[in-house]
Amino acid sequence: MQTKFKLQKIVPLLLVGGLLPAAEVTVFEEDFEGAGDFFVPGNAAITSTDLVPDPEAGGTRGTVLEVSLSGVGQWGGLSASDGIFDLVSLGIAPGTDNYTFTADIFIPSTTLLDGEARDRAGVILRFIDADETDNLQPQEKFEVASNFVMSQNPTLDTWQTVTLTGQIPETYFGGRATTHVRPIVSVRDENPDQTDLETYDTAVYFDNIKFVAQTSGEDPNLSGAQNSKFGILSPGGDVTVTYEISNTGLSNDLVISSAALSGNNADLYTVNTTFPLTINPTSSAQIEVTFNSANDAASYAASLELTTNDVSDPTYTLDLSAIIYEPGGEELIINGGFETGNTLGFSSGATFEAIAGDATIPAKSGDYYASYTLPGGSEWGSFELNQPSPPNVEGSPNQITITPEMIGQPYTFRCFYYRPAENGIGDEDAVQMIMRWNGTTPDSPPWTSFSGGLLGTGEWIEYIEEGIVPANWPEDANPDTPEIEPGDPVTSAFPIFSVRDIDANLNPDGGQRIFVDDMSFIVNVPVIELPVYPVITVFARENADGSSTLTWTSKPGQTYRIEFSEDLDFWIELEEEFPALDDSETTTWTDNSSNGVDKRFYRVIFNEAPVPAE
Repeated sequence: MQTKFKLQKIVPLLLVGGLLPAAEVTVFEEDFEGAGDFFVPGNAAITSTDLVPDPEAGGTRGTVLEVSLSGVGQWGGLSASDGIFDLVSLGIAPGTDNYTFTADIFIPSTTLLDGEARDRAGVILRFIDADETDNLQPQEKFEVASNFVMSQNPTLDTWQTVTLTGQIPETYFGGRATTHVRPIVSVRDENPDQTDLETYDTAVYFDNIKFVAQTSGEDPNLSGAQNSKFGILSPGGDVTVTYEISNTGLSNDLVISSAALSGNNADLYTVNTTFPLTINPTSSAQIEVTFNSANDAASYAASLELTTNDVSDPTYTLDLSAIIYEPGGEELIINGGFETGNTLGFSSGATFEAIAGDATIPAKSGDYYASYTLPGGSEWGSFELNQPSPPNVEGSPNQITITPEMIGQPYTFRCFYYRPAENGIGDEDAVQMIMRWNGTTPDSPPWTSFSGGLLGTGEWIEYIEEGIVPANWPEDANPDTPEIEPGDPVTSAFPIFSVRDIDANLNPDGGQRIFVDDMSFIVNVPVIELPVYPVITVFARENADGSSTLTWTSKPGQTYRIEFSEDLDFWIELEEEFPALDDSETTTWTDNSSNGVDKRFYRVIFNEAPVPAE
């Protein structure tokens, strides 16, 4: 017997002024009675998901959901058969409205879930958009959970209720707007060591799963991505991104009457969308913004303030930011594409090797990628820099020299990761990239850290972290660790690429792998712009009045001086200075005093800026 989700939509009456009375909306509710679909397995660790009678002695619940793991499965997850649930269409406002998620769980005393480990049973909520875009990315994936953990001695053989409450997040990964939710029930066996599926019994029972939203009653209601980045750009032309804005109200149009740019770099941004912009109830629209990246290497930020008819958000601010890196920026990790066919520049022996891409697993780019294999029986493994990765600290090949020019400059770490389907790292294993300035702890946040289960399999996923090179490390005192005081001037960087095997004791032979490609750690070293020294390109003495004309290469903003000589020994400098024209790459001057002169030599001199007095 199976049951279908019962969806409930509550639409209060419209009041004058654009506000509705606050209401409670049941997004989904499941008591596992009746016929239809129910939660379906999300991975192969689940061996049974049956509807069975209430297991509690004398229980009167009718049918409930039984979940059992396989003999070797660590995680057992089940998602709603309807997949994900649309919040916006129900008039729920992410970023404003709250939720309550409850589930009854029964753990029998016959279960093999271990109280000495981190075995658990519980529920998970994953807040996403309609396409579940990038929900596997860890840095800003919004996921909450509540569990009965066996090591905390939950009450067995009786029904217990887990509860999750909070505010529905307005955005998740990369500032994407939250519009949907995916409910998951979960069972975890920390050390799955059973092989006899006939006798293995981790049965856990679920009943009365319910997600309710407490709406604020705003109509219209603006919801959207507040913080979104143009990312890291090379100097060039225009770059355009879009920001999605939603109206989660049920009855009234959301009107964005105007948009105004502000901030030090506002002149580099352009809003392409025409206002006023009207967004119908439960609908979305995009605001298009263009950034002019034809500028010097630096970080550029501005704010876009929207004026709306939303009562709680009459003005709504979008944060705009972009980082420009000169092509001359210094790439401090070499061979990050592994196109030499080896892993020179890194140390870790045979556990880190270059592999030729093929039709099954192509390299992210080029012909090669690198594979790191966890050693057997060790919880942590790592690969680090090694000569000849310039510029190294003398005697410390795993540390990179940080020059004074790099202090205060933006840096970025980029890498593509791939978890192979065969012998890939486990769901709970961790991949990290950490930084130790001057080679010492504490490590510098934020840096890449994610679990293998979030990677999925079969695709390359890019991670980017960015920051500013500190002048001292530790940068400042931490209230939580008063014994740590601001440190020495930063002169080096020690990046560590680590992988954690959370079940190392179960893997004495090792063998779990993670692939990497197109890895780089870049500190943008300001490019010192050299003057454009003049080169005489045209000399003409055919003027009708006998004068001579010079044309030389020049650059706007610079000025030049002219000297002439008739014997190459004694030179006369003209008192006049000649500025370059703003709209030309050359400058021209005519010598009206050369008529009747047999021969005359010329030289054009770049006029150096004066050195300021100390």
